[in-house]
Amino acid sequence: MAQRRVGQADVLEAEPLLSDDRVETCSDDHVESSDLEFETTLPSTQAPNDEEAESAWLAELQNWPWYRRPSIFWMMPFMVVFGIVMGIIGSPMEQLNIQIICKDYLSREHDPLGKPPASYYSGNASSMAPDDRCRSPEVLAFVALVQGRYYAISGFLALLTLAKWTSLSDLFGRKVLLRLEVVTISLSQLLMWFAASSSNPFGYRLLYANAVLLGFFAQGTLISPAIFSYVADCTSTQERSIMMGYTGMTFALGRIIGPSLGGYIVKSTGDLTSVIKIGLIGFALLFVSLLVIPESLRKHGAFKMSEAATSDMPMNPGPPKRGSFFVVAWESLKRGLLAIVDPLLLFVPGSVPTSPKLPSRYTLALLLVASHLVGMALCGIMALFIPMTNLVFKWTSYEDGYYYSFAAACSFITFLAIFPLLQFLYKRYINRSGQIAFLSDFELDSERNETLLGELDSEERQSTPDSASTDNAIESLKMDTSFLLSGTMFFVVSFLVVPLFMSVPVLYVAEALSQIAMISFTANMSMLTTIVPSHQTGKALGALSVSSSIANTVANLLYGGIFAHTSATVPWFYYYVSVGLTLVGCLIQSVVWFSYHTRRNRV
Repeated sequence: MAQRRVGQADVLEAEPLLSDDRVETCSDDHVESSDLEFETTLPSTQAPNDEEAESAWLAELQNWPWYRRPSIFWMMPFMVVFGIVMGIIGSPMEQLNIQIICKDYLSREHDPLGKPPASYYSGNASSMAPDDRCRSPEVLAFVALVQGRYYAISGFLALLTLAKWTSLSDLFGRKVLLRLEVVTISLSQLLMWFAASSSNPFGYRLLYANAVLLGFFAQGTLISPAIFSYVADCTSTQERSIMMGYTGMTFALGRIIGPSLGGYIVKSTGDLTSVIKIGLIGFALLFVSLLVIPESLRKHGAFKMSEAATSDMPMNPGPPKRGSFFVVAWESLKRGLLAIVDPLLLFVPGSVPTSPKLPSRYTLALLLVASHLVGMALCGIMALFIPMTNLVFKWTSYEDGYYYSFAAACSFITFLAIFPLLQFLYKRYINRSGQIAFLSDFELDSERNETLLGELDSEERQSTPDSASTDNAIESLKMDTSFLLSGTMFFVVSFLVVPLFMSVPVLYVAEALSQIAMISFTANMSMLTTIVPSHQTGKALGALSVSSSIANTVANLLYGGIFAHTSATVPWFYYYVSVGLTLVGCLIQSVVWFSYHTRRNRV
């Protein structure tokens, strides 16, 4: 188991999550982008900066009735249930994939024409109980290759469609992505149920149809941007990273219960598909709950096409001229590629102007590259974990369930206790070392009020309230870079100890370290939502999802091939590949860390 703003009741802009729109002008009548316009009532010709807009929005939310007020406390129950359901179906579905591929592979061994005998499809879904023959190096090598293609298809299609789906978030709300995620997973479960039944005439090839379904709807890449966009919408900069951690903690709480429960159900029934029925009920409940959860997106003014945008649109050229087929095809291909890379354009050096919060024009690009490398290392290990443990330790979904429950418990403890404690200790160290103190929202509001009332002489003040807000944001960024780098270092250690001391206890120790290392991803998202302009928050987190899809696609192809060639000798060799990728990411993050921590603070 990665998109997302405004000012007062008056305004700024809710930009499409993954579009290339930019704010061009701001007047007291409207805010214009390259192709969208939102009518507004700005009190002055200059829009408030992000800090002022955020404070005004959060203050406005306090006046809303509780049943309409977005809050992370609405998302916490949703994430707990979602975590339970995903935990129940997670490992059994991985084992079911292996069984479907394996039984097809074994049946074709004795048929030169490659047609499975009728006996393969006899019986019902309970015939998909684990088969010891499916744990041989030869079979698991084939499984790794098929699953590599499976996830590559899903990941590539997600790249093509992610921009379209996630763009709905900044237009129609964060819950759109959540509904899409729930519906897509439910359809995938139904297809897997059919693939494991006696009515399936296609063998493991039906898994590719499932990959197309998941890829077309970008399943697995929507939940993270939707949830963290929701959190960013209703939290301040200073508390954002910790609130994101708490949201991750609630998901981990569900994952503590789900995997062990799923393993127990499969062991009791002897049927890997038994968890699908429970999962479908859970997803139905989640879909209904989204009707109650309030939307967090800030919408302002009337939405309409901008005159500037329409004037820039080319006139309808009519039917293409004879001989222009290849020109039209090339233009269509370019538009398709642009849809893939568009969210990443925000990270091109110079796309976001340098500011006190962005020390270098290369900072965002470095953050994205490092996140991509670490994500690819993690995706590769996660994709091969079950095939590797099936081969080396003969695990079933029962053992998998307890392992993943342990992992979720470590994640829960990390975000409930360890991460908040580390943040507290960091802030205490900074305050005692004589550097700028972190100011609370109340203190920042007090400074603004004192200035407006003229209670403090401007000559006696060393900074304005706006500069205090900026310095507070910079200190938050410095803290985030520290956790970003230290978390990645934990990943290096956790990946390295497994191949050096391969055993079941070491797997558990490494997983505990990996869950602590997850604070690096939370810190990375917190940094992005602080650095980029507020109306591009969704686009920034959308870019992370695109990067994650690319990393997942490349990792599954790369690691599947590595496992296929090393499964008979050193099946855990791919861990060393992850160590190398993570070390490179760690070096890049070190550059970012130095760029922030070598800056001089305001005296």
